Amino acid sequence: MSQFPTNQQYPNDHSQNSSSHSNGHSQQQQQQQQQYEGTYEDPSNLLAVYPFMSYAPTARVAEHLSPHTTTYLPFPSSSELYPQYAEVFNRLDNPTTIEDWAMQQAAEARLREALSANGANAYSRHPYDPSHYQPPTPTSQPIPIPYNLLPSYPAHPQPASAQNRQLHTPSSINGDSSNLHGNPPTFQSSPQEFFNHFVNDTLSRNRAQAIPLTTTIPNIPPQSVQPISVPVPSQSQLQNVLQAQAGPSRERRTSPRRLSNSMGSMRSPNPPSSVASTPTHERIMRSSPVSSPDPLGPSPTKKSRNNNGRIGRSSSRDISPSLAQIRRTPDMELGSLSMRDQRSNSHDNDETPRASQKVKKVVEVVIPTRRKVSREEQALYDDEDEDDDGVDWGEDGTGDWKMEDREGNESPPNNVAPLPKGSGRTGERDIRSIWQRLQNLLEDVFEESDTFPSNPTSGDIAGSRFFSTITKDGSTTLLSFETMKKISSHVTRIQSARRRHTSANTYVGQWEEESLSNILRLLERNMRDTENLVVFSEGKKVSANSEEKGKKKKDKTSQINNTNGHDHVETLSDNVIEKYENSLARVRNGVVAAECVLVLLDSEGLSKQMYSEDLLSTCVSTIKEQMEKTIFPIIEGLAGEKISSTYLSHIVQVESNSVKRGKTKALSPYFAHPVLSAIAASVISSIPRLTSMISRPQIALSDSLIIQTVYLAIGPLFVNEPVLKRSKKDTGGKEGGGVMKGLKMEALGCLRGTFARYEEQRQWIVEEILSSLVRIPEQNHAQNKFELPNGRSIHTISALLLQLIQASAHGTIDRVRKLHSNAVEAEMMGTDTQKMEVQEEKQETRMCASALDSALKSARIVGGYLVQKSTSTKATKTSHDTEYKAILDLFLRDLMTVLYRPEWPGAALYLTVFSRILIAALEDQKIGPEITASKGIALDYLGDIAAKLKSSGLEMLDDTKIATLDEVIANVDMMGLTRLIGAQSKILTFLSSATREDNSLSSSRDMAAIVWAQELQSGIKKVGSVVDKLAAEKSEEAQDTGLNLQTIAATLKSTLRNIWMADEHLFEVHDPKQGEIATTASIAVSRGRQLQNAIDPILMALLGVLDNSAVGLRSKALRGVASVIVVDPEVLGLPQIRQALEDRLSDHSPAVRDAAVELVGKYIVQKPKLAAEYYPHIAQRAMDTGLGVRKRVIKLLKGIFPTMDSREIQVDICCKMIDLIDDQDEGVKDLAVKTLTELLYSSREDTAGLLVDILGDFRGSSDSLERAMSGVSKECDVTNHKTRFGQTIDVLITRLIDATETVDFDSLSHIRAIWLLCASDPSQIDTQKAGVLLSYLRPPANADDQATNELLLKIFRKCIPSMPRTASSFAADLTKKLMPMISKPAGGFQALRETIGCFCAVTNYLTKDWSKLINVLRACEAKIRPIRNQFLNTGTTSASSQAASMMLYITALIVEGCRLDDIAQEDDVVDLELRKIASSPISEYFYETYLDLSKLPSFQNAATICIGSLFRSYPFLLLREETSEWMQDTFNSNNEDNRAQLLGVIHEFLASEVDKRSANPDGKNRKGRQEKQDTGVEMLRGDAKELQDSDYSTSIVQNNIEQIFECARSQNPPTQNAALDILTFVVNQGLYSPVHTVPILVTLETCSDPHISDRAIALHSSLHQKHASLVTVLFMESAKASYAYQRTITSEPTGHRNGTALLQNWYTLLSEKRVWRHDFLKALCRAFDSDNTNDLDPGFVLYLAENLSTLEYKLQEEPMTIVVCLQKVISTATNLISIMEKINLESLTPNEPIFGRMANLGIHTADPGYERKNDIVQLDNMAKSSLIMSLAVILKNHLLNLYHLPEDKCAIHIPGKKSAIGDKPTSKRGSSVLELSKIPHIRGIETVGEFRTLQSSFLRLLHEDGSLADLD
Repeated sequence: MSQFPTNQQYPNDHSQNSSSHSNGHSQQQQQQQQQYEGTYEDPSNLLAVYPFMSYAPTARVAEHLSPHTTTYLPFPSSSELYPQYAEVFNRLDNPTTIEDWAMQQAAEARLREALSANGANAYSRHPYDPSHYQPPTPTSQPIPIPYNLLPSYPAHPQPASAQNRQLHTPSSINGDSSNLHGNPPTFQSSPQEFFNHFVNDTLSRNRAQAIPLTTTIPNIPPQSVQPISVPVPSQSQLQNVLQAQAGPSRERRTSPRRLSNSMGSMRSPNPPSSVASTPTHERIMRSSPVSSPDPLGPSPTKKSRNNNGRIGRSSSRDISPSLAQIRRTPDMELGSLSMRDQRSNSHDNDETPRASQKVKKVVEVVIPTRRKVSREEQALYDDEDEDDDGVDWGEDGTGDWKMEDREGNESPPNNVAPLPKGSGRTGERDIRSIWQRLQNLLEDVFEESDTFPSNPTSGDIAGSRFFSTITKDGSTTLLSFETMKKISSHVTRIQSARRRHTSANTYVGQWEEESLSNILRLLERNMRDTENLVVFSEGKKVSANSEEKGKKKKDKTSQINNTNGHDHVETLSDNVIEKYENSLARVRNGVVAAECVLVLLDSEGLSKQMYSEDLLSTCVSTIKEQMEKTIFPIIEGLAGEKISSTYLSHIVQVESNSVKRGKTKALSPYFAHPVLSAIAASVISSIPRLTSMISRPQIALSDSLIIQTVYLAIGPLFVNEPVLKRSKKDTGGKEGGGVMKGLKMEALGCLRGTFARYEEQRQWIVEEILSSLVRIPEQNHAQNKFELPNGRSIHTISALLLQLIQASAHGTIDRVRKLHSNAVEAEMMGTDTQKMEVQEEKQETRMCASALDSALKSARIVGGYLVQKSTSTKATKTSHDTEYKAILDLFLRDLMTVLYRPEWPGAALYLTVFSRILIAALEDQKIGPEITASKGIALDYLGDIAAKLKSSGLEMLDDTKIATLDEVIANVDMMGLTRLIGAQSKILTFLSSATREDNSLSSSRDMAAIVWAQELQSGIKKVGSVVDKLAAEKSEEAQDTGLNLQTIAATLKSTLRNIWMADEHLFEVHDPKQGEIATTASIAVSRGRQLQNAIDPILMALLGVLDNSAVGLRSKALRGVASVIVVDPEVLGLPQIRQALEDRLSDHSPAVRDAAVELVGKYIVQKPKLAAEYYPHIAQRAMDTGLGVRKRVIKLLKGIFPTMDSREIQVDICCKMIDLIDDQDEGVKDLAVKTLTELLYSSREDTAGLLVDILGDFRGSSDSLERAMSGVSKECDVTNHKTRFGQTIDVLITRLIDATETVDFDSLSHIRAIWLLCASDPSQIDTQKAGVLLSYLRPPANADDQATNELLLKIFRKCIPSMPRTASSFAADLTKKLMPMISKPAGGFQALRETIGCFCAVTNYLTKDWSKLINVLRACEAKIRPIRNQFLNTGTTSASSQAASMMLYITALIVEGCRLDDIAQEDDVVDLELRKIASSPISEYFYETYLDLSKLPSFQNAATICIGSLFRSYPFLLLREETSEWMQDTFNSNNEDNRAQLLGVIHEFLASEVDKRSANPDGKNRKGRQEKQDTGVEMLRGDAKELQDSDYSTSIVQNNIEQIFECARSQNPPTQNAALDILTFVVNQGLYSPVHTVPILVTLETCSDPHISDRAIALHSSLHQKHASLVTVLFMESAKASYAYQRTITSEPTGHRNGTALLQNWYTLLSEKRVWRHDFLKALCRAFDSDNTNDLDPGFVLYLAENLSTLEYKLQEEPMTIVVCLQKVISTATNLISIMEKINLESLTPNEPIFGRMANLGIHTADPGYERKNDIVQLDNMAKSSLIMSLAVILKNHLLNLYHLPEDKCAIHIPGKKSAIGDKPTSKRGSSVLELSKIPHIRGIETVGEFRTLQSSFLRLLHEDGSLADLD
């Protein structure tokens, strides 16, 4: 096939209009056709097979589109095939010089010429058969294509593989492929020669163009171009194409350099006119939207730029529609060519074929080219191409040139008169001013508007230049988008020219009202056309953006995959897209029309008649409506909100995908969709125009228009935006971020201007903003930031509220200046100067005060609204009130962030208002939930406010301190005044300079100036007053002071006048550090402001709340004070604060005490010199009942320990830690142990000396000390400091040796310290140390010596097991010293116990001298045997009990210490010696001996102790029947001492069992080595011996539990304490059921002895923590047990003690959960039920009633539950009342007893023989029932009155169910003690007379109550 067909083959109009160059080369063309025939390498063949490149739109669009579905692989570029010419190709692709541009344009022209002549319609069904030729339609247009789209000619034949990749034309697909394989092309000349010929021919042809131009392309000589040849088609072919193309081209091309040698020189003078059948822009655009995604190229919004960096204009018809969105090279434009018909884009080509269609395998062809620039994008950036030098580079025949043709293929009129020179024709310098251009444009618009018929059709506007469409009803035409943008651009430049007043080219005339009215009327049509137009109409199921809400399952039928397989975009049909795109275009035109109207009305020089309220209202409503209906839905959709529109979902997905792909938005900075971006741009630019109009004093808007404007400005502030992810790249327009940022900034300015201009509207503006605050999505709080210069940020709403009150000062400075100007004029006219000055000062002062009052008024509205909403109670709270608390918190935090910054003077006003509101809330004496809530809010923030003010105050006192105005006047400090004025000048200078960059700071400057002026006015008055007083004095000093003050007054007046009359040009110089300097100055000058004086009132208000009854308020108040103290600890030195804190340390609430400890702790740590004063109060809290308080005190004491200089305080701190080691909470125990370890072994302390001092001052038990040191030892092991104890022992022994001769040396404390250390780690005492200590073991001379001996014996007994067997010398010496102590014991049983224990230990582990031990045993047994025999024979004995008891003790201790029975089994000698004493086992023998002697009263105590010793070593004796009988006899005896002693024996046995299990927990032997443990079945099965030992403990407890409980209820303290000791083991070891243990513990909690009750409470708490679900039952049984215990104490038990309920501790434990406390209260109320009166005692009911009346209730629902339960009981009293009314006791005397007496009810019947059984009642039962019912009534009324409960609310209250009134905290009003005066003989009724009294009082009480009447 010939690649370049001849004109004979394709006769058409283009061949007739071709130039002479085409005819000159016809022969050469034929030769090339023969050479290249059938080759696919020929460039035009690509056009023949590439469907959309040859697409010429006609009426039958489908015929052209249907077969073109095949794409192909791309050819290599020319640079790749010809690398030697890469530089030339690069110059052609990216021209940078005039020569390059000329060469590129020539190449383009020749290519078009060739294509027009040979390939204009090369694509046909049979291209080789002339019979198949169909001539093109007259409207067919040539196909413009850049030259680099053509493949380069290969230099060699293609291989077979390349031939297989031939391009498949439709012909080839149909089977006709005969001519596809041709010979490769050849060249007649070298490439160099060909290129030179090409360049020369192009230049000569361009010079020979026949179209006359005012400015021609400069003649470039051939030698100026690089002589490089490139293989291209012949010149004749190119010229043929060019001439065929030149006719219909109307578009002109503007080069980056504005060259006149554009392609407009190739336009035909007589282009063909439009044809009706040619598709118009609207018709072709229906195929797909402009912004449809194209897999071959970038986003449709890609902004192309030329080499100068400016945005290049490119026609939408530059390239074929199929390549409209393919990426193009940056500097290639085809704007010189025209293709009006090719309006469609590649949307149809992008769609994936449906599954039902046949899918063909295709090869994709990627052709590098620039995408099409849409008309919308072109118009968006048309303003940037406006020429400042007045040169216009193109114009059509009738006026200003258009950016591109209108819809359709219309042509300009043929008979247009030529324009005069200088009128803006192409190539001429347009010398018209911008005003003239605007006037010409408007005239052309009006002329064209007049040419339309009354009801125009789309065909009527097909050739329109300024109108694009018609209205929806078809009545009139609408201005095009480009026309309105151009009008706006011209008007904007005119406004700039008016401001500049520069050259004549910027001459601005006067507006013509008629012309302006006409254009406004035309613009109004566009706005009216968008009324009630909704683009995103609901048409789908509500869904959410998957990018925000997560991935969801997608419907395959509604979504398709893009070519990359990453994004999913919902498929919409072409018709649907067309419909929505048309609607979107109408919206755009309407918004742009509104913008244009506002631009026009914002111009100067308009008459008032132009400002139509209806027109302005239409503009505002249009902008607001489309902003809310178009922009906001997209933004919210991107944020993840619900989407109910199909098209909106499509747009959101496209925008999200565009962001995800990272596509640039250079041409569409707001959205990827250009139309949406245009709408957003117009809306954003319209708001400042509206703001400018509002700010004009000569324009007064109506209230309705102001309301519209305010709602318009408020809208962007409360939109849910997508969360932006920060990245290194600038993503200002990402996902709508740029849109909302621009809208918010402009909206803030609009609101600020409206607020400042219309004072009467301020209140409702503020209220409307505040009511909208809850619309801010919570997730947007983090990104709605207003950036500050220092890098920090505040919320946008905070910035708005600050700017609003700062805007209150708007206009004040101007009014004051006018006042001064009038005064100057009056002075010039001769008016009284002095009088005028006085009047001027008054007016000036009034103006400043009025401005600040207005700001304060608005601030009060904001503060009051936020506080009121934040303090709403549950009864009045709405769903949004909880969010106002967060808003208030955010706002106050932002205020403190910007406080005293020069840009935000309103922050100080706001904080002043908030401080007053919050202080007033604290000082309010009213009561109620709302008052309490407001106080809580006040306490939350006042502390932070005071802390911020205190911090600022300290900052003001540094080197930058500046004297206040009062200090200047008081000290007559002129230097200080100079510094003050200088600082203020820096502030105003900075604000004036910053205002030029940010206009919002103008209000800051005005506000700062007014505040400073008001201070100066006040200072002038003060100076005048002082001067007047000094004038009355005659002293010289007073006169001098007066003169100096007058100088100061003159300076103040001068400064004040400079504020108003200062020249703004003084602040031209900008210093980069000016902001920092101004901030420092602003903080410094604020020291004298009113807000800084609020610190003391705030502190006093906080201290006043410390006496409030609400615990939460007291805690918050302390935390508020603590905030200030952290900033400045010196505050605690104030006497009133110190006293208040000391009182709170003893507060009855743990939370308050905790807060007080925290506060004081911080203080004394920072100020140790005063720690001694606060330490006593802190130390008292070490044993606090609050767990948190104890922990905090431990940490605090640890912190102050190293700072204490007093040794006494350090020792006392350690003693407190030892006490806390016995705490019930494990956390407190661990913390105390760790703290004590750190205190003892801190680097600065002498551990040995500190430990000795501790032992000297500690007043607790030795067991506590031993446990404490054991814990310290374990902590040292954990921290790898095992040698600490050994080092301390060495120091203690060294001190013992060195102080031997010292008289007052306390050796007992040292030895005691050694014992404590070795008790936890016996290995620390070796033989040498033991030998030293042995020297201190001597016969006691006094109690200290005896105590020393006992401690030494304990040490030896403890450390001997770890000594080596080689310590024989020490063993011998010790035994030698022990024998006299055994033979002559001193110190009682305890001393003997240690002596015998040590003797047994040295025998067991060191000497093994069993004979000596047995000799001692035999000697003692020999003295005991006769006594036992005498008792068994006679029942008495005459032996001395004391000496015999000592023998019993020795034998028992030896048998306990040495297991002789076990040794005898291994040693026959020992066995032989023992048989000399008894034939039975020695343990059983002595057990029987002690059991026999226990029956003797004189030996009972000693025998009991001895039996206990045997139990510890031989627990199997407990299971003997004799043991049970002996214990039962002892418990049943009346001897309390014996019972206590037996309980002690049981307790010691239980303790020994625990010690046995804990002595060897790690399986270590006596040498400290780890023993091997069996990890097999034995470990899983358990230790039989351990199980048996555990069984012994359980058996002895369960066999005697009732006796133990009985002893616990004993009135004998030793017996009771001993029983409690056992109960402690029972609870801790779980030896008995917790359910049955609770009643005895509740009973003991009611004991009057605080020691007993505290121990019982501790055990109950431990049991409650371990078994909460088990012990919260059997409430009535526990209550009865406590009542029975109280009955043993007194005959008239009461339920309270000094107003505190006896069951209060129990109820406190149950109050942890709502269910427990309600079950408890309901269970106790069942005792008032009359059905159970036969089983209950009225005394018990009275006991419960008094408990219920005095219990501490937290919430009102608790007493309400009791009231409800009692009311149910009272409601059943009707029968009881009836019986009591019928009882008649007149026949009985008053003194007769009623017990067992029956009473007749006096019921008579007509039948004398009828007798009813119910006529007789028992009086004592009726008395009990009456007393119980009376108690129920009295208790119910008491609770109602005490807690002020509404009875109607109680009636509907459901116990256990939450309610608003039930959740309120209780508040008592009177005494809690139950008043019983209305019930006589409450303790019981015994006589008839007492019954009669009860009868009358009971009936009267029930009738007065009225409950039964209400029930009736």
